[in-house]
Amino acid sequence: MDGLKIQDSQDILHPGFCEEHTGSKLDLFCRSCDIPICRNCVKEDHRRPIHKYIDIEVVTEEYKQELVELMGKRTNFARHVDDAVQDINNVLRQLEDEKAETERDIDKHIMKLTRELESKKKECNKDIDITFQRKREVLDDQRTILSNKKKDVSRAWEVATRSRISDDCSAKLASLKSVITTVNELMTDPSCRYYPEENYMLRFKNTPLSKIEDGSIGKVCTTSAVAFQSSVTDVETVDLIAEKDISLTLQSRDYEGCQVNDGSAVVSADLTNSGDGEIEELKVIDNKDGTYSIQINTDTYGEQDLNVYMFDQPIKEGTLKLNIRPPTRMFRTFTHSEFQLGEPYDLKVFTFNEKQYIVVANRLSRLHVFTLEGTYVKSIPISSAKGVRCLANRPKISSTRPSSIKGPDVVFTDVLKKHVQVCDFNGRVWESYDGSKTLKWPVGVACSERYTFVVDYEANCVRKLGSEGQFIMAFGTEGNGEGQFKHPCFIAINSHDELYVTDNENNRVQVFTSDGDFIRTIGKPGMGDGEFKAPRGIACDHEDRILVSSNNKLQLFNRDGSFVSRVDTKEDELKQPCGLAIIPDVIRQVAVVDKISRCVNMYAY
Repeated sequence: MDGLKIQDSQDILHPGFCEEHTGSKLDLFCRSCDIPICRNCVKEDHRRPIHKYIDIEVVTEEYKQELVELMGKRTNFARHVDDAVQDINNVLRQLEDEKAETERDIDKHIMKLTRELESKKKECNKDIDITFQRKREVLDDQRTILSNKKKDVSRAWEVATRSRISDDCSAKLASLKSVITTVNELMTDPSCRYYPEENYMLRFKNTPLSKIEDGSIGKVCTTSAVAFQSSVTDVETVDLIAEKDISLTLQSRDYEGCQVNDGSAVVSADLTNSGDGEIEELKVIDNKDGTYSIQINTDTYGEQDLNVYMFDQPIKEGTLKLNIRPPTRMFRTFTHSEFQLGEPYDLKVFTFNEKQYIVVANRLSRLHVFTLEGTYVKSIPISSAKGVRCLANRPKISSTRPSSIKGPDVVFTDVLKKHVQVCDFNGRVWESYDGSKTLKWPVGVACSERYTFVVDYEANCVRKLGSEGQFIMAFGTEGNGEGQFKHPCFIAINSHDELYVTDNENNRVQVFTSDGDFIRTIGKPGMGDGEFKAPRGIACDHEDRILVSSNNKLQLFNRDGSFVSRVDTKEDELKQPCGLAIIPDVIRQVAVVDKISRCVNMYAY
């Protein structure tokens, strides 16, 4: 570029010859096409007014002037480049200086950090030593106490075994008795704990390099928690339902039983199926406040063994027994052609030959037997019956039962003959209470170990019968006050011999003692939770919780009458559920007959 000079115009744009027209000079310039042309080109392809052309020398002068202007710009450009290169050189020198200064600063900072880290290291080591000495002192003292106790027992035992008793040596006898007492006291001394009173937890939790500030490198982590004082605090309050997230809380404590408020203990847990022994490892979350959340999510229900360990030692309770119940839902429904002949009204579960069967009464002269899976087994014809209404189990076999009778006692009410009778699994009636003169419409029936209770729907009362069917008393009159009824239906007995009677048209359940004394009322009229519209069936489970069927729904209550939950769902389409039967030997299952739908539904609750 430095050698570039402006030459004569003839040298810059010397006219050439046209390739299209031989011998014709390119002495014109078409501005429309931006190319040199000859005069013959004007005639053929570059005619005006479409094409504009001028003499090529004019164009040459224009280019010459443009080059002159460009030369001035080029001079300015070169000056700017020189200035920029100078600036770059200055920055490079400064960069070299800054690099050297920065390296010196880094060296100084590292030396400072090293001194600070060494100081922190000494502090951490001091913390470790203090914690270690404290833990070792507790364990050494405990070991010394136990060793001394062992020596004391051994010495006392030696004295006892060396003693000789003679007939005239009452003093030696007293001494021997004293030694025996001493040995027993030493071995049962409550101050002697046979679990380590401290743990081995002593760890360093470092601070990530990216987060080190002010020389902090981490901290010593420890805890005074011990297994033999730590316990799960909420087993009784947590709802243990399969297929749902269950969280139990372990509260850690030190060897004196004081609550620990920091985390870091080594905790593990597993769940063992009591049936097949299958072990499931559980997730444990350290809440950093001395508590640990034990996470359970299992699809297995029934009795499970929960084992919790802290520092490889079992916790205070040892193995915890959990009864994990299935989620609330209808899991089975079945029907039979016999239900088309008579509406099913009540059912109970009976054990025969070590197998359990559901027996359904549908107001005919026979009963119908099904397996727990809903498979039809047989019918039980009862020749002396006309309209079997309700059923009951006897908690124990009557002492007056003939020896030839085998299997369970099936107690039933006959609304047409107005009898209460007892038969076996072949329909043989061996006990009967003739209520033709006293009973108007016997429906619900329940048995305790000493008595049979019969609900009289039309007489608005409950009749109490003795072990041999003899009438003892009746309680209840027509009305809506305490102890009064309007068409009572079913009756159930809990483990405290409390009687629960469904008061159908008063839309409530009444609770009585076995002597007929009023205790309380459960529920009120309505369609909401804890409310009834025409309650019928009722049952008490082994936890003394109460299940009540009423129009279109099945509800669960605590013993005190407080509402727990609705068992069915609207999708189940219960229409007129009646009799209920708790399924024994399983966790919270109940069967219910639906009179209008003519079927049996089974629920987990």
